[in-house]
Amino acid sequence: MKPFPIQTLTEADLDSIVEAAGGMRAHPDADRRDKVGADYVLGKTVIELKILNEEGFDKPTRQAKLAELFRAHQPDRPVVVVDPELLPDGDRRRYRNIVEQPIKRVIAKSRQQLEQTREEFGETTGSVLWIVNNGYTALDHDMLEELAANRVRQDTSSIDGIIVSGCYYHSDGFDSFFLWPCDYVPTRLDHGFPEFDRLQGEFQAFAESFMTNLMRQTQPAGDKFEVRDLVFDVDGVRFVRPAPVMGQPSEFYVGGRPRANSSGIEACPPVGLIVPGLKRADLELIAGVIGEPEGPLGNWPAWQRHLEGAAAAANPKKPLISIPIDAEEWLRWCRAEDESPSLRTLGHFAHTIFEERIRAILKSARERTEGGIIPSAYVLAVTQEIGQDRANDVSDIAALRERATDGPIIRPLAENLRIFHEHAIALAAAYALREGLDVVLWSRNSRYGWI
Repeated sequence: MKPFPIQTLTEADLDSIVEAAGGMRAHPDADRRDKVGADYVLGKTVIELKILNEEGFDKPTRQAKLAELFRAHQPDRPVVVVDPELLPDGDRRRYRNIVEQPIKRVIAKSRQQLEQTREEFGETTGSVLWIVNNGYTALDHDMLEELAANRVRQDTSSIDGIIVSGCYYHSDGFDSFFLWPCDYVPTRLDHGFPEFDRLQGEFQAFAESFMTNLMRQTQPAGDKFEVRDLVFDVDGVRFVRPAPVMGQPSEFYVGGRPRANSSGIEACPPVGLIVPGLKRADLELIAGVIGEPEGPLGNWPAWQRHLEGAAAAANPKKPLISIPIDAEEWLRWCRAEDESPSLRTLGHFAHTIFEERIRAILKSARERTEGGIIPSAYVLAVTQEIGQDRANDVSDIAALRERATDGPIIRPLAENLRIFHEHAIALAAAYALREGLDVVLWSRNSRYGWI
């Protein structure tokens, strides 16, 4: 199942709401006027309508400012969570200044339009700005209302109040929720707006009609989709503003709401660079059997150079793992498998042992739970789930040795890896094998996950 698109609110929709409330277009000839005025007159109040259609986080200049702000507080992370609650007070104010720029612009323009129409309609007594959030999903209704009201109070005394409304659409593919808020915030307490109750009622009536028509459609169509993660990249770092959590955990998706996987990883990728671990005596025995003096198995110095090259090719997502090999056991395996002794078959034998051991570790891997039995030594994989796409998750892996007092000794093995939970567990098992441990525990931090 997939979420379906819906129609965005249009100016014609808002026209019908105002007319139903008893209002009218202030300037039916607006397209022929030299002077730009406000949109409506309702009772004795002039109303200017501003629809926020664009996603504010899509602007590259705004992305750069957000990246600079949040990167400073989450250094070294390949995926940075854009959550103002993670910022100290001073930087939280900077965040507000960044995200309110579209609101600041519409307020400045609206002030002039409202003043022009008030001059032409001398009997009117109030000026109201109506902001409809059609597409700026980075701002929920409460934050938009707060930012707009504060901005009006700071920037102008000629706007008496603001209406903030919109349609907020959330879906997980099975459950869909629609919120239709419409609130009025007075910015000058000496101005009354008695017509708002009627306008609010007509807005809600429109919402009910909209939803009724939507439910009757077998294939809803439109250009507005459910609220999703806001994702952008700056200087090789990904920034994610996770979509809001849809209330309680889903009763339909008992294992958690489905998350996308744009990583392209459908099967576990290699989690180790496997090399045979040979003692000098074993290497000399193998060299005598193979008889290739110029190759890596020709002598001990050549083998050491081979291992150094392998170590240089390893990385945190693919660590170097040495599998101890007994030369005679390997030669017996070659005879049983009808394989010729060579560097290739030696590597194959090492991989066979690696896969057998790592499967045993993975089979016993379990969640680290509060109050659960904790072994004295183990490898821990911790994954921070970020938003609706597993490709944005970040994992850390460490070796822990528990102590009766003073807490565990923690030794980081791999940090800030952009890998999801299942990949992290497999990689942790590889590290466990490298460290000579046979227990892997895991935990998931779902604070920013899609649950």
